[in-house]
Amino acid sequence: MSNPALNPRRRRAGLLLAALLCPLLACPSALARDGREVREVRESREARDSREAAGKADRERSRDSERSSGGGSGGSGSGGSQPREADSGGSTATSTSGSTTTRSSGGDKRDADKARADAAKDEAKRNEDANKDAADAAEQAAKDAEDAAKDAADAAEDEAKDAEREHIDLVADDRVRSGEPLSVEHGLDGRERIVGEVLMIDRSAAVARVRAAGYSLRSERVLPATGETMARVQLRAGQSVEQALRQLQGIAPQGIFAPNHVFRPSQLNPGRDAARPIAPALPASDSRQPFSVGIIDTGADLAAAPIAAAVSRSRGFVGSDYLPRGHGTLVAEIAAAGGARLALADVFGADADQRLVAPADAIAAAIAWLIDERAEVINISIEGPDNPVMGLMVRRALSAGIVIVAAAGNGGPAAPPAYPAAYPGVIAVTAIDGQDHVYRRANRGPYISFAAPGVNVVSSAGSFGGQPVSGTSFAAPAVTATIARDLQSASRPAAVIGAGSQDVSAVLNRLRAAARDLGPAGFDPVYGWGAVSVALPGPNSGLR
Repeated sequence: MSNPALNPRRRRAGLLLAALLCPLLACPSALARDGREVREVRESREARDSREAAGKADRERSRDSERSSGGGSGGSGSGGSQPREADSGGSTATSTSGSTTTRSSGGDKRDADKARADAAKDEAKRNEDANKDAADAAEQAAKDAEDAAKDAADAAEDEAKDAEREHIDLVADDRVRSGEPLSVEHGLDGRERIVGEVLMIDRSAAVARVRAAGYSLRSERVLPATGETMARVQLRAGQSVEQALRQLQGIAPQGIFAPNHVFRPSQLNPGRDAARPIAPALPASDSRQPFSVGIIDTGADLAAAPIAAAVSRSRGFVGSDYLPRGHGTLVAEIAAAGGARLALADVFGADADQRLVAPADAIAAAIAWLIDERAEVINISIEGPDNPVMGLMVRRALSAGIVIVAAAGNGGPAAPPAYPAAYPGVIAVTAIDGQDHVYRRANRGPYISFAAPGVNVVSSAGSFGGQPVSGTSFAAPAVTATIARDLQSASRPAAVIGAGSQDVSAVLNRLRAAARDLGPAGFDPVYGWGAVSVALPGPNSGLR
């Protein structure tokens, strides 16, 4: 092969070819550099255009903000703005338009406006809460005032009760005890009863079977009105009342058996009651002086002026003692205000604390006595549990045509029914004050028949030392007096007057027609059929 350097023609051709290809085969580094420069110029131009557009928009917003705020001096960013540099192929671009400062100033204005709006809302909410708090405080103050007034009234009544109790304690020299105190316990049902015995009523043959079974009797009495025998059966050693009742019912299936429950007076203070010295009793049941009202209660003071002329006979049923006390004296005084003739049955003794208690057997025996004595109306201002033996005697009296009026009880609005008032056919009387408000401690219920004055009653005979007393005890005899007056004016043959001959339903209908409606229209469980116009004792004597 020949050497090209030695061939001049070939060498010239190669040089010519190199000259033609040189632009196309330029150095790759040079081509890359040129491309970068083109891109940097294009990007620098686009960045500049973007900044100018943003600056223009910021200036437009700043002008709008100034116009909306009344031409405020929104910042244009002329002072202290830092120029911004952009590298474009080694060249530097600086922006001093102040758009950043303008944007910041506009944002601050909007934040300030929002803060003011939020502050106004908070202030309105605080005012609303303050007004609500003020209204709540006023309502609470009114309620507190009402509660304070009620507490003051309650305190005044309690103070009167304490004064009454203190007076009773001061007259201890006048208290006469009836033998040994009655022994009282609470049964499994919570009701009070005489310890160690059960009560039964049946024909004498049943009593004989009980004796033959090994039981002993603490007492027994024949009830002439019904021909039945009532006995107090003593429990065997270690025997409970409940066990004895089950066993005795098996021995005499036809008999009526029950615990010998005890009952209390239906008055404000059912505790101690002073017993006055025994006054000479008027002729007892062997004297057939006419009378219309029987009072089953404590004994009454037969020497007291309002009572002395009204009492026809009297008898004790607990240990055969007749003890005048304040409760029975005031009840008899109210009953006599209508002109009724009275027969008084003292059925109360005292427990170990010298509180008045009336055993069920004494009440049942007193009812039987008044049936036999031909009573027209019987008033019982006593309350206690449902007792089968006493309930039987109440039914016997009603069947004989005798009207029975009883105190509704002072257990309070939520208390269970009080007996004998709650027995069907008995007229149950609640107490009201001088403004026709029901006594706040009076029982309520569908068995309430009528209302009568019984709050802050003062005895003209000096009962309770002349202190005012309250309770359904003193409302019942007011209705009893009204019924007795009604019966005296009724057209009946003289031969049957005093024989329990009246139509009890007719008596009730006349009372309903004359009653003054209280509370909701018609019958209600607070006032019954309404208030009865009654004769009041003492200085207030007269009809109301």
